[in-house]
Amino acid sequence: MDNRATIDEYIENNPDCKIIENKTEILDGQAKLLQGFRLPRKLLYYNIKNGRFAKEYIQIIRDEGGSLKPEDPADAKKIQALLLGINPTDNRRTKEDIVKKGQTELALITRDGYIIDGNRRMAIISELFEETSDEKYNFLKVARIDQSIGPKDLWAIEAGISLGQDPKSRYGPINELLKLDEGRKAGFTDQEMAEKLYGMDDASEITERLERLDLMKEYLKRYNDGDDEDFTSIERNSEHFIELQKIIKHCKKNNKTPDEQLACLKIVFRLIHDGIKFSRLRDISDAIKNDYSIEKIVQAAENMEPVKEVEIDPELDEEPMTDTMVRYTDFEDEVKARKNEDKISVILSAILNNFKVLKLDSEDLKKDSEKDKIRQILEYAKKLEDI
Repeated sequence: MDNRATIDEYIENNPDCKIIENKTEILDGQAKLLQGFRLPRKLLYYNIKNGRFAKEYIQIIRDEGGSLKPEDPADAKKIQALLLGINPTDNRRTKEDIVKKGQTELALITRDGYIIDGNRRMAIISELFEETSDEKYNFLKVARIDQSIGPKDLWAIEAGISLGQDPKSRYGPINELLKLDEGRKAGFTDQEMAEKLYGMDDASEITERLERLDLMKEYLKRYNDGDDEDFTSIERNSEHFIELQKIIKHCKKNNKTPDEQLACLKIVFRLIHDGIKFSRLRDISDAIKNDYSIEKIVQAAENMEPVKEVEIDPELDEEPMTDTMVRYTDFEDEVKARKNEDKISVILSAILNNFKVLKLDSEDLKKDSEKDKIRQILEYAKKLEDI
């Protein structure tokens, strides 16, 4: 017997499972009132394609060597553990709320028992049953869609619930992008997604987000051994890619050459890999907007050292000083100097402060590259003597 028939039989034999609560959903473009039921958890399956944990699920599939089957109790347990491990603070609050008030909001399921909205709640309620053996936690209150729904309808329902204007619990930044990508693959245009999710006439925001995902995948191809599905290494870097999009936009607006645009892309990718703070990337946009030279960015891209692993401790407020990071710091200093070019006192103070900390006994001063800088400094010093 398939699970749809099993649920039908349970409802027929247990008429008291029908509850007074209900839920309204948009199906086939029409608002439909869905009946609420109190069903045993054993009749319900996690939705493994739920966008809330898309990137985490990609990783667990690889760890397990294949797809998990939510119908299999052992695999369902693994999916539960995954859900409980995401946003533990939110899970703790939800758990406390369920203990105090019970389940106050209906989960949403397909007619054959797969959860569209409510995976996290079922994981928490299942955990409560394991901890207490209280029979009330052996059930989940659900609204059941009693008609067949295709992939596009399923995506529209789930995305509308979790990506809309007033979501209950936001997706993580990358999982939100992956959900939009799923909509794109399901056949929705950017305009259709904008209208369905946000009621917007302008689809540019959706287009921009999907372009950001494309940039992330391009980065992963270069710095994750060609694997553009494992987002683990950049799960904290969403803001970096937002800044990169701004840089690309300014490059195009200010007619930077293709070589200059490519140099910016290469440098930002390497700086992300090397652990730079996203706010430091803004100097590239500032330079382009103010028509400052970005020759140092181009040179850094042309002379980039081979990729090597960089140790980054997220608990420490530090950034590794790789060769590319050193070159970028030099570019930052030039941008800062250009911004202050009319503030003579600020520039002189900066020069003086740098001289005060210069280690005159350093062997680095004897390098040819540093000797050339010293020569230029002395030439400027001679000009200052004439003032």
